[in-house]
Amino acid sequence: MTQFDITYTDFKREDTTNDITIKLYADNKRPIIPDSSHTWKAKVAKDDKYVGEYPVTILGNTIKLSSSNLTRLPDGNYALELWETYDGSTAIYPSVGVMTFRVHKNVDDTLGTIDPTTDINAIIDDLHKAGQNVKVVATNTLPAGSKASVAQSITNGENQLTFNIPQGDKGDKGDPGVPGKDGLTPSIDIKTKHWMIGNTDTGIVAEGQPGKTPVKGTDYWNDADKQEIQAEGQKYIESTLAKISLQPETFENEAALKAKYPNGNPGIMVTADTGHKFIWANSTWTDAGVYQSVGIADGSISLAKFDDTLSTAIRYNYEYTENRLYIDGLEKDKYIERNGDIKDYSGWALSDYLPVEKNEIYVWTFDIPAKDNVPNVYCGLFDANRKYIGSGNQNADTLENKALIKTDSNTAYVRISQDLKYFTNNAMLIRKALYDQGIKEFIPFERYLKYSPIKEIEQKTNSFGTNYQPNYDNVVRSIQRIGAGMEHPIHSVEAFKDAYRKGFRILLCGLIFTSDNIPVCNHDSYLNEYYKNVYDSNGVLVSTDNPVYFSQNTYATLSKYNYGAMGYPLLKFTDMLKLVKQLGVELYVEVKGMTEQQAKIACSLVRQFGLSDKTSWAGNLEQMKWVIANLDTARVALMPGNVTDDVIDKLNSLKTGKNKVFIFGWNTTILTDEIVNKLMQNDIAFEQGTPNTEQDIVDYFARGDQYYYCTGIETNTVIAGKVLLESSLSTLGKR
Repeated sequence: MTQFDITYTDFKREDTTNDITIKLYADNKRPIIPDSSHTWKAKVAKDDKYVGEYPVTILGNTIKLSSSNLTRLPDGNYALELWETYDGSTAIYPSVGVMTFRVHKNVDDTLGTIDPTTDINAIIDDLHKAGQNVKVVATNTLPAGSKASVAQSITNGENQLTFNIPQGDKGDKGDPGVPGKDGLTPSIDIKTKHWMIGNTDTGIVAEGQPGKTPVKGTDYWNDADKQEIQAEGQKYIESTLAKISLQPETFENEAALKAKYPNGNPGIMVTADTGHKFIWANSTWTDAGVYQSVGIADGSISLAKFDDTLSTAIRYNYEYTENRLYIDGLEKDKYIERNGDIKDYSGWALSDYLPVEKNEIYVWTFDIPAKDNVPNVYCGLFDANRKYIGSGNQNADTLENKALIKTDSNTAYVRISQDLKYFTNNAMLIRKALYDQGIKEFIPFERYLKYSPIKEIEQKTNSFGTNYQPNYDNVVRSIQRIGAGMEHPIHSVEAFKDAYRKGFRILLCGLIFTSDNIPVCNHDSYLNEYYKNVYDSNGVLVSTDNPVYFSQNTYATLSKYNYGAMGYPLLKFTDMLKLVKQLGVELYVEVKGMTEQQAKIACSLVRQFGLSDKTSWAGNLEQMKWVIANLDTARVALMPGNVTDDVIDKLNSLKTGKNKVFIFGWNTTILTDEIVNKLMQNDIAFEQGTPNTEQDIVDYFARGDQYYYCTGIETNTVIAGKVLLESSLSTLGKR
């Protein structure tokens, strides 16, 4: 049974400075430390009526609910519960009863005007969600003295209103009127039987008309009559409502609004400078937030309007990619002449329009097998309307297998033509300034093996030239773990570059978020959990008795620390994605801590860098559900110790019809014929980590044929495919 301590539970309505503070305990009064990677919410009720749920913040063993999130609540006593969700499970605190807090009236409150179950601002927000699609569904008359009210609901996209209007009190009896003149008494003419007024014959027979059976639709209302009358009434009410407040009045700014209506005015006012709506409440103009979303004009948003994370992602997605060239979009058997003419030429190909910057020099780099001569490359420059404006060819650097292309002030696109066989996934267009900064250090990883007898391959396994290095990932995929085992600290750009130079083409990073929702790369819950040599900005060693938690510190604070050695700050996830894009490798993301909202951020960044199909994810079931909710093509994994039917069922639940799932197990995970058959039947791959030596890998596959089902191995420094290939070739050579 859980217990709790709760403080600061009394505050006034609209106070935004108070924090309700909660600490949870187990039966033995042992503190319960909230796991910040789980989803926590505060749920509030009043008088057995659910009010809503609100966000909380976690600081160590303390959970705080800010009064700034409760400003809409009317005064009164409220019940409070904390809900924790993770891995498809929900824990509710306290386990018995509820926690309570009280909202007190402030001096601006008017007695009797606040409906304790109605949130007026919420109704206004819902009105805007439903647009101006207002529909009056009923108008009820209440007994005199009742309280007038409006019941509102959003149903099927309609803002449906029901008016409850009381009868007015009976008025005082009026004064006697002025006596009128005596009227003439009607009489009946005996001969004609007509009514007579004085001497005037009215022509009306004094006797009754012959009786008849009443006719429906003629002598009384039918259903259609009633519906028509109801529709007319509804139309009148809707028209009246539209005139009252649903059409906003606009002003240049808040000052202009207050100048025109210093004492308030009913309805919604919108200021053009901010796009916010203002409502007169409690004798003051209140900013109620953004009025309505508006369309964004084409070409009206620049990178300056985005925060650093998004603008960096967009910029590097534009500048760094070997896939800017759409291979399937090539015009085959075509080339471009220096005058811009497109001509037929068998065996050549012409690229699509590749976007470039003005007044820049670009590098077009591609693979050239050693046996080939350096091929010709022709290109053309095009303006924003895709009109040819000149040739951008510069001198080709044959030693580095690249062509230089110079753009001018009118250039918006480049088209490139050369022999079709050189248009591969390793072909790349990049600004020369960036190329010179280091991208040329990372030679594209070749995807073919030199055709040679087994004896020759066996002799040259350790001495392949760069152009003929085999793709060891075709043997078994080698996943480099967090930059470990390199010359530089883990989770540093330099360590991952070292891993690339050693031959790794798949890099794995941990993912966790700071308190301000910045994704960073780390394998632990706090900065100095693994590294004991963490330094502050002054170079002073941080005590291990003072953990620097990611979830409790902003990125600005965490970036001031250096870890492993001076000069190695915390690695942003965006910088990791940028590096992966530069190197043209795959990425594995092992989620260490992530909420549902944070999953949206991480997945959005992966999409922006164009890495959706090159990224694999691993974590718990709930985290992976959040990933596929945002990336339905994402390759996702669970990390169990053993393969069970329950694990297989959970992985099947993560299939979207567009993605693949796999087990990211351990080198101790047992594989049997039965287990492998189940994995094959369910199309579930198996990968594992983390063997430390070449012998560990040899021993792993020596356990039995079942272990050859493993398609990927996470390691620190050993290329698993190379070890397995060399081991096999060595064995073949002895036969």
